[in-house]
Amino acid sequence: MRKSLCLALLLAGAGLFPSAASAATAADVKVNFIAPERFYDASLYGGYGAHRYERTVKELEKIFQELATRYLGPGEQIAIDVLNVDLAGEYHPYSLNAYDVRMMTEITWPRIRLRYVLTRPNDAPLSGEEVLIDQNYMTFSGFRSGGSRTLSYERVMLDRWFKSRFAARPTPAPG
Repeated sequence: MRKSLCLALLLAGAGLFPSAASAATAADVKVNFIAPERFYDASLYGGYGAHRYERTVKELEKIFQELATRYLGPGEQIAIDVLNVDLAGEYHPYSLNAYDVRMMTEITWPRIRLRYVLTRPNDAPLSGEEVLIDQNYMTFSGFRSGGSRTLSYERVMLDRWFKSRFAARPTPAPG
C-alpha cells in the first residue's frame, strides 16, 4: 500500500500520471490580460518596466484557475478578460527603504475590472463586464484567506465574486 502510494505521488509529480485538478483547470478557464502595462496599479514590487506586473498577472491567473476548479460544474467553461487592476494598498515612494511595502488604508481598496463569458452545456452563454471592489478589505478578509499569501485581499474579493456569479447550481427538475 505504502509503495503504491509513493509511486503514484512520484508519477504525479513527474507529470506522468494526470491529476484531476490539472485536467479540470486546463479546460475550465481562459484568462486574458488586456494591456497589463497600462493597469493602474498591478505592481507587487514597485518599480518600472514590464517586470512590475508579471508576477501579479501570473498570480491572478493562478487564482482564476483555482476558482474555476472549485466553483464550475462539469462541462462549464469561462473566458475572462482582465481590463484593469488596482491592487489593495499603495506604495509611498517617499518612504525611505520601504519601496516594496504597500501601505494599506481605508481608501486604498482592491479594484479589478473584467469582462467574462461563461458557457454551460445546454444553456445560453452568460456574459458581462464588471468592476469588482472590496471597500471593506481591511475587515478580516486577508486573515480568512491566509493573510500572508500573495494577493490575499484580491483573492478574497475574487472568491466572493466568482462564487456568487458562477458556482454550479443544481439544474431544475423536469416537469
